[in-house]
Amino acid sequence: MSIPAVRWVTKDVRGITTTERAVLYMLADMASERDGLQQAWPSAATISESIGISHRTAYRALNSLEEKGFLARGDQSLAGKIRSDRRPIVWCLKTP
Repeated sequence: MSIPAVRWVTKDVRGITTTERAVLYMLADMASERDGLQQAWPSAATISESIGISHRTAYRALNSLEEKGFLARGDQSLAGKIRSDRRPIVWCLKTP
């Protein structure tokens, strides 16, 4: 868990839907600091099952958060040990 990332979602993030906030909280909860960046790589299936949404809704929320500037693609090598056909996207949370 990244306390700074969870605090960022709680105090600083505005203008997102409830679903997007739930996804962002989950990413913050799973984030680890790597090279000064908060990064997490749960699969869309893990996100959807954990917060009770469809896979499609999870993908939409992730894409929307990326478009709004709250997420960016992170260091994909962090998920390098996962089989390539099952490898999730590594997300970098755009914390201050």
